[in-house]
Amino acid sequence: MITWMTDYSMWGESTAVLKHISFGHLMQAERTCIEIGALDGIRNSNTRMLLEMGWRGWMYEPNPASHTKCVENTRRLDVEVLRAAVGKRFGHLRFQPNTRIPGHSRIDSKGEIEVLMVPIMDVLADFHMQLGPLLFLSVDAEGCDPEIAEGISQLPDEILPHFLVIEAATAVDLQVEILALSDQYRLVEIFGNEKVPPCNLLFERLPF
Repeated sequence: MITWMTDYSMWGESTAVLKHISFGHLMQAERTCIEIGALDGIRNSNTRMLLEMGWRGWMYEPNPASHTKCVENTRRLDVEVLRAAVGKRFGHLRFQPNTRIPGHSRIDSKGEIEVLMVPIMDVLADFHMQLGPLLFLSVDAEGCDPEIAEGISQLPDEILPHFLVIEAATAVDLQVEILALSDQYRLVEIFGNEKVPPCNLLFERLPF
């Protein structure tokens, strides 16, 4: 039963993942998760409720101010909080914090903050090596989501997450992500308004 838990996600994504686990063959699977774009570890988090239920995992948050808050807000949870952006390849990323919405930011080549960007392949391979199979990956990467989807589509089966929630910031992003992931995943739910994004897409791994 999960009715007494607080779902911090924007549209109930955490509850949806639990629903699909409950009605599937994953009841005994290790409860592991990664959240890319964790903000403060509470607000709109797709993994916070799961971590409070005893899941373990990693969170990535590139914004220094948000990363500090995230570390403080997750001290009692079994999660490692890393300060880095995630993309398709290694490099550096500049972004500009949003002064109207604390914790949010936008990619900007002239932005005042520069952070390390690590490849999604390294993130998933390292997680698999250290913690084992990944059950759930949440991606909200400030516009890098389509390239992360394309990166995931090129990865070996053994390191892929079983469930994936990824943001589509525009209608174009939505189509790119669905196409990129179509060989390995099936789209099971759309959260928000797919006709007027942003919205979140929930995918489940196809049998292999």
